[in-house]
Amino acid sequence: MSNQWLEIKSLKEGIDACKKASVPRLSETNDAVSLNHPAQIYNYAAAYGTDLITTKHLDILKTSPTYCHLYATHVLKGRFSEGEAAISKIPNASFYYAKNALKGRFFQGEKILSTCPLHAYKYAFEILKGRFLEAEETILLNSQYACLYARDVLQNRWPEAEEKISQNPSHSLEYALKVVKGRWKQGEAAIAKTPYSALGYAKYIIKGRWEEGEKAISTDSEYVYQYANEVLKSRFPLGEDALLNDPRRLPSMVLDYTINVVKGRWIEGEKTFLPFRHLREQYEEFLQSKLDNFIFQEINHVESMA
Repeated sequence: MSNQWLEIKSLKEGIDACKKASVPRLSETNDAVSLNHPAQIYNYAAAYGTDLITTKHLDILKTSPTYCHLYATHVLKGRFSEGEAAISKIPNASFYYAKNALKGRFFQGEKILSTCPLHAYKYAFEILKGRFLEAEETILLNSQYACLYARDVLQNRWPEAEEKISQNPSHSLEYALKVVKGRWKQGEAAIAKTPYSALGYAKYIIKGRWEEGEKAISTDSEYVYQYANEVLKSRFPLGEDALLNDPRRLPSMVLDYTINVVKGRWIEGEKTFLPFRHLREQYEEFLQSKLDNFIFQEINHVESMA
């Protein structure tokens, strides 16, 4: 009997076990003893309903904001008034209660939601579908969610947030791309600090060489190749040292730079990829093609002069 067949048999038995599994039903005499934790109460109610769920169980459930919102969402499939005081104590539970159980505003939870940049942004975007004024001071403290709030909620520039956003390279790039939709001078100093953001700004905003970002780009071989190939469409001397010496770079990337950017023999790069047979063969084929094309052009030139 093969190991594969045994594995298939075991998987099928596991599926059958899942289908046959059940939670032991409670009796009128042992329910209070059996269920003494919010997770147990929620799991039992999700499996069998609320018939044997007592006030005592609900009091235990109400000690957990998380299980209160799960109970509302998956058991009651709607409002759980008794649990709202608990739910309103933490942003995560308040947001998901509004989204999945109420499918609308949760007024009691808005005070706690306004203290968390992440859930304040998500509540504004997904529930209010507009500004969450009470939370904007909190959102302003976080460059990521300030950028997302401007992009998704305001759908416009947010001047009050620009100082904070401009301190982060990736958030500044996102703000320039999706909100300003063009050059954003205030964020350029931060954008120029990382290879990823500098390349993205050059490629999608400047649409050409961006000297301010070249120092950062030149430190990472992957971005050196992309910048040279996709933006400059020519060699990028400042970054060639990283391309040759960055321990993270792949020999194939050096060959790609040679073929697609240098477009001819690159002696400095040969030591990187020639030790690999498949790359060596690809390089030889490339050089032979260049040589054949050169000879063909020379023959045509001589014949035209005759």
